[in-house]
Amino acid sequence: MNLARVLFAHKNLAPWDRAGRVLLGAGLLWLAVTGRSALGWFGILSWISAAAGSCPCYKLLGWSTCKISNGSDS
Repeated sequence: MNLARVLFAHKNLAPWDRAGRVLLGAGLLWLAVTGRSALGWFGILSWISAAAGSCPCYKLLGWSTCKISNGSDS
């Protein structure tokens, strides 16, 4: 079983959460590009989770900000 498929299989991010991750990612990447912090490259992870609509950390903790059922409640 593919770990990425398991972690990103179901959407668990609400639209407002995804938008926040895009903004956070942009800010972090700005820090990296301007040389202020190498940790800013973690902004790419925010963009990946926003694009996928799923956060692996939320999945592992059982959290969700998305109110739409993924069909996994059955």
